[in-house]
Amino acid sequence: MLLKTKGIVFRSLKYSETSLILDIYTYEKGLRSYIISGVRNKKSKTKAGIMQISSLVEIVAYDKNQNTLQRIKEIKPSYLYKQVPFNVIKSSLAIFMMELCRKGIKESEHNVSLFNFVEGWLIHLDNTEKKLGNIPLVFMIQLADEIGFGLQNNYRPDTLFDLKGGSFVDKDASVESYVNQESSEALSKLLLSDINNFHEVAIKKQIRSALLADMIKFYQWHIDNFNELKSIDVLKTVFS
Repeated sequence: MLLKTKGIVFRSLKYSETSLILDIYTYEKGLRSYIISGVRNKKSKTKAGIMQISSLVEIVAYDKNQNTLQRIKEIKPSYLYKQVPFNVIKSSLAIFMMELCRKGIKESEHNVSLFNFVEGWLIHLDNTEKKLGNIPLVFMIQLADEIGFGLQNNYRPDTLFDLKGGSFVDKDASVESYVNQESSEALSKLLLSDINNFHEVAIKKQIRSALLADMIKFYQWHIDNFNELKSIDVLKTVFS
């Protein structure tokens, strides 16, 4: 059976001398792993460049058991980036977003809302001319909501965000892990923002960095075997 669907490349791995293994989040079937042969050969009509991490593609693939490696018959771009591959900050953000998605999204089933969310963010990243510093935090906040453990915005002065409980609690509450006062206040402001105005939230660089580390802990509380993100060090460098 052949499957024709849009997809988002979450991960791309070299396989043998000329092939690639791709983790693609598909519109029709959720997360799938595919092999595509010959694309790293100089004579290939299909260039490996369109299968880089964060690429938005259309594929025709053989669809059998979801737990096995499927084979891609045809692949082409569904959207051609104008800036992401050529802007070091935007490309670093895209890689971060895809690594987060690959670790956070486990489902192999149709989910239109989640697919549209990720695709929409990547296209927004490509087109926006606004400040980019808050994107990692806002994307993490909104992705958590999409995959089922959203943050509760019940903030009021003198409360701290409880990373395990996912809500703001009184300072004297007994919790295992919490965010400090300045970061909690910044987080509450980001929770009130959306994809169109997050850049208007002013956060000091050191608070943003601390809050990003806290958000990774938040994901670790809520997703089993969620390890450190390799792309974090690159983000720190490009935003330093």
